[in-house]
Amino acid sequence: PVQPNPAPSGPAAAGPPEGGSAWGAPEGESGQPLPARRPMSGGARSAYQAGLDASRAGDDTAAKGQFERALAADPSAYKAAYNLGVIADRAGQTNKAQQYYRDALRMQPDYERAVQGMVNIFVRSGSVHDAVAFVAPIAQRYERNLALQAIYSDVLALADRLDEAEATARTALR
Repeated sequence: PVQPNPAPSGPAAAGPPEGGSAWGAPEGESGQPLPARRPMSGGARSAYQAGLDASRAGDDTAAKGQFERALAADPSAYKAAYNLGVIADRAGQTNKAQQYYRDALRMQPDYERAVQGMVNIFVRSGSVHDAVAFVAPIAQRYERNLALQAIYSDVLALADRLDEAEATARTALR
């Protein structure tokens, strides 16, 4: 049986590496073009990097402060919002984590790591149906984002909708 992803354990815990996916190239050839990924401003980027460094060192308090600084410097710093979600999720603050993940998705609507963070929360709480309902419209809207397609396929498999999971995977792999 397919197992849910464990709770996030680091700043980049959920989802595939940026710029790639477990399935190869990060963008498919069909569907509407993906939204551009705007880089963080200089001040936000340095605070964000300091947050990553603090998180890797195990200092979530310092990491949280740096990610908040990054968001204050650049209100579109979706990666900082996502990482604040990871920190809240690890601390058991599910509602706050969901809010940060949703904030990241408002800034970057196809950000697969934030989608995976939300899915992880739904699955851990036993709400696989809610995970499917959450990810389906995002995956359908951004069908070129292959990482989102992988997440959607995994969630469909968790919901025991294996034919749909396979069809989603096959479509993404074309």
